[in-house]
Amino acid sequence: MESSSYVRIPVTDYYTAALACQAVLAALFVRERTGQGQRVWTSLMHGILALQAGNFVDWPGREIVYRDTPTYRLYRAGDGEWFFLACGNQSFWVKLCKVLGKPEWAGDPRFASWFGRRDNSDALTPLMEEAFASRPRDEWVRILTESDIPCAPTQPLQAFMSHPAVLHHNMVVEYEHAELGRLKMMGLPLRFSETPGVDPGPPPLLGQHTAEVLRRAGYRDGDIADLHRRGVIAGKDL
Repeated sequence: MESSSYVRIPVTDYYTAALACQAVLAALFVRERTGQGQRVWTSLMHGILALQAGNFVDWPGREIVYRDTPTYRLYRAGDGEWFFLACGNQSFWVKLCKVLGKPEWAGDPRFASWFGRRDNSDALTPLMEEAFASRPRDEWVRILTESDIPCAPTQPLQAFMSHPAVLHHNMVVEYEHAELGRLKMMGLPLRFSETPGVDPGPPPLLGQHTAEVLRRAGYRDGDIADLHRRGVIAGKDL
């Protein structure tokens, strides 16, 4: 590849945890059916390779090509704002050519298929960049949406957190934090019809729930006080 990008989100860590969850669920299902338990494991190496499973499909003579796909990528509009174009099939491509005022592109043999557009991205991408630079982002999003061509504007995190769909699904919750004041956090990302669960609350201060946790574990107040006196435990609620 010509260049590399630093991804701030630890994608591999998250996906490996998801793989571990899938493995545990599968093992529990097997145990329910057979009565047999087993050890399950995965690793960060397994996770990063699983994310690239499509590139592992190989055969003699296959060339692994890393090229931009002109019809499935970010574009900068005329006002400097970005949007994502997801023109993933032939019908979208034909409509896109009409919207851009370039119907001849649909008949160009270089761009006749998805693979052709990918392989000739060096020729097609500059043409599309020039076309999209002719209007503001919001206007392009409106035009493309009205033509049933998938697209979406890029948004800063704060703007996305205020999106009506995000708020409708209660994905942003607010708490009063003892030190930080009003705190916004992500709500529960999973939903269950019968056991909806509760949002976990703000992150605790160090030792905020020491006594509470010990009481749940069966310790009496006198025992907790003794542990505190001897310096075994510390906490905000002692």
